[in-house]
Amino acid sequence: MKELDVAIIGDIAWNQDITPMGNKVSPGGAAYYSAVGAARFSQKVGVVAKVGRDFDMELLSQKGIDIEGVRVVDGGATCRFVLTQHEDNTREFSAQRGVAGFLETTILPDTYMSAKFIHLPTQLPDHALTWLDVLAGHPHVSVDSFEEFVIQSPELTRQMFRRASLIFANEVEYEIVRQLGDIAFDAPIVLKKGKDGAAYIHGKEVIIIPAPAVVPVDTTGAGDVLAGAFLAQRARGFSVETALELAVRTASLSVTEFGVEHIASDKRVPLLP
Repeated sequence: MKELDVAIIGDIAWNQDITPMGNKVSPGGAAYYSAVGAARFSQKVGVVAKVGRDFDMELLSQKGIDIEGVRVVDGGATCRFVLTQHEDNTREFSAQRGVAGFLETTILPDTYMSAKFIHLPTQLPDHALTWLDVLAGHPHVSVDSFEEFVIQSPELTRQMFRRASLIFANEVEYEIVRQLGDIAFDAPIVLKKGKDGAAYIHGKEVIIIPAPAVVPVDTTGAGDVLAGAFLAQRARGFSVETALELAVRTASLSVTEFGVEHIASDKRVPLLP
């Protein structure tokens, strides 16, 4: 087993996106989106998740993503998310968690613990905290947040942030946690700013990367794509600024079609040597 650049632990799902531009079901879930973003920049990406027999594993393996950590559960359905996006950028979210409803930390392959980065993409905060217990001692564990979960569980999200070595959050999520009081985390933060790009903040160091202008069709998963792309480049030794610039560009291109399948072959995404 090759040493991974990035191991991603979270949800793989069928995603139904209902937007002003249309309605489509695509492979998704935060772990899937993050893995697709990471695999664009590294051939050493693995994912940990539970799916049903209704999920096509070729969607992962054909992109070069290691699937040792994916457990296929007989007799159960893959998680299904429904996300409705309105023209004013507000969203409604519902989930049928299927086989992902019961967390099993034993599916994590021992070899994944040697990955350069381990990422917990957007998921239930209590699940993330359980994984943080399992991953205690690993020097590079990052977490991401989801607005709906932050609203429901702000204190759990705060705990999650405090235990991570790198935080991904959008401005609304960050503000919700900030309202709880002091959030002087030691960990750097990648602040996702949507159509305005992203910012990397660590103490007095601030790197701001604007996003290219695109026509958005489906914004679901863009933040997860950004996180995966950023971490894969950092694992390969690229600077924060370079990694964030290409991650923002990749995330921006991800919103130009439904789902993220086009990212794997989009020639507008630069290939790293």
